[in-house]
Amino acid sequence: MKNHPRFLCLCAFVVFPSLLSAATLDTLEQTIRETDREIALLEKEYGKEQQANAERIRKSQLKEAYVSAELLQEINQRLNGLHVKHDSLCNQWKGLYRNEADRLLGIAESEQQKDKKAEIGRRLIDLQARNSRFCPESAGILPSSAWKSVKIESYDGPREMEEKTQLLRDLSREVSISLTKLGAQYQDALREHRTRERAQEFIQEGTLFNDSAGIRSPTFTTTAGPGSAGIEVVDRPSSVDGSPSNTSGVPEFQNEANAQQMEAEYKKKRAELLLQQEELQKRIEEFSRKARSLIP
Repeated sequence: MKNHPRFLCLCAFVVFPSLLSAATLDTLEQTIRETDREIALLEKEYGKEQQANAERIRKSQLKEAYVSAELLQEINQRLNGLHVKHDSLCNQWKGLYRNEADRLLGIAESEQQKDKKAEIGRRLIDLQARNSRFCPESAGILPSSAWKSVKIESYDGPREMEEKTQLLRDLSREVSISLTKLGAQYQDALREHRTRERAQEFIQEGTLFNDSAGIRSPTFTTTAGPGSAGIEVVDRPSSVDGSPSNTSGVPEFQNEANAQQMEAEYKKKRAELLLQQEELQKRIEEFSRKARSLIP
C-alpha cells in the first residue's frame, strides 16, 4: 500500500473539532486505537478496489473502471483525513505523555517511602511502553541522493539551468529540515533514556528495601482490553536468592550500551546529512555560475 498524500491538513480542525477538547492519555489511547483500525480497514478496501479496477481496465470495462476510479479517489481522501486525525492525536498524546512523565518523576524524587518510590518507577516504565506502542518516534530516513544524477547537459538553456538550480535549492532545504528533526529526535531519545534510568533506580531502591524487610513488592502491569490503560497491582515476591528481581515487566535496560549506540547512530546520520548538504551547496554554486554564463 503506497503512502497517501496528506493534502487535507487545512481542514483538520474543521473535520475533527473534538480533538481540541480536553483529553487524557486513556481517552487518547482509545481514539488512537479506533483511528488505526479505521485506517487498516480503509487500506484493505483500497487495495481490493484497486486490484478489481485493474481487472476492469484489462477487460476494457471502461465505464465501470471510471466509477471505480472515483471510488478510489474518495477512499484516498478519507485516508488522508484519518492520517491527519492520527497525527493530531499523537501530537496531543506526546504533550500529555511528557507532562505525566515529568509529574511522576517529580513525585518520585520527593517521595520518602522506598516502596512507593518503586511503584512510581514501575508506572513510569509502563507509561514509556504505552508511548512507544501508540505514538513511537520515527527514526526517519535520510533524504534521497538521487539529486546526484542531476547534471549540466550541453543542450541546457537558461530556463533549464534555473529549474535544475531551484530543484537543488529545494532539496537543500529538505536536508536542513532533516537535520533539525534529527537533533530534536536525539534530544527526545536522551530524555527518555534518562527517565528510564531514574525509573529503574526507583525500582531497585524499593526492591532492596522490601527484600531487607521481608516484604513482597507489588509489580505494575498493563490491564488487557482495547482502550484500557489502567494499572493493576500484582503481588510478586523477590527472587529466591535474595537478589533484586526484575519486576519492571521489561528486559533490564542496558544503560551505557544504549546511550553509546544512540550517540553513535546520531553522529553517523548527522555526518551523512552534513555531507549531503555540503555537496548540494557545491552543486548549487556550480549550476548558478553556469546559469549566469548563459544569460546574454
